[in-house]
Amino acid sequence: MKRLLRILFIVFLILDLTFSFVQHYQKSLDGDMAPIILGYPEVMHDPFGINVILHQDVYGGTNRFFAHWTLSQYFKSTPLLLQNFTNPIDSIYLSCALAKTFIQVIIILTLAFLISGAKSFKDFNFLLSAVLITSIFQTNGYNGYMGIINASITYSFFYSFWIAMTLLFLMVIRQGLFKNDWDNISARRSHYTDWNVCYRFACMVQ
Repeated sequence: MKRLLRILFIVFLILDLTFSFVQHYQKSLDGDMAPIILGYPEVMHDPFGINVILHQDVYGGTNRFFAHWTLSQYFKSTPLLLQNFTNPIDSIYLSCALAKTFIQVIIILTLAFLISGAKSFKDFNFLLSAVLITSIFQTNGYNGYMGIINASITYSFFYSFWIAMTLLFLMVIRQGLFKNDWDNISARRSHYTDWNVCYRFACMVQ
């Protein structure tokens, strides 16, 4: 029975992520993209905002160098690669969809590993956790109220991307610092009931 459920979970996740990709692809571009991709000179040349402190300079984004830099570098390279397969306009929309879907996948995987304590993508509790988490991601509909991946690609890079990177970092730290505990959780996972995973997921959401 669990083998069948694993297959169903995997199929569901693939279909849901594919549908999310299509939805991300259809989102409009935002007005902040062009100036940030081209690069604000003040931000790009002063990553830590030292001039604001020393010389009382005034400009926006003084504490957002890495967000600006990541967005700028991504869109200066990815669309050019995609233009080998599609036209320049579509390459921008594809780049947005790929970035948002990648961020979504990272958040789902890291949270599923942290919730289940699993060490394998094939673990039943890991797949169950991933399926439960997927329902949180609202690309349309309730995105304005509970969306994790922002409709704006700029804000996705500014917030969602760094949430994903922080979760990934914490997962690595969690596994490194508490390896024995992690191994004990994994060793006992066969004794977990599916309701335990659901309960832990519910606690995380609250």
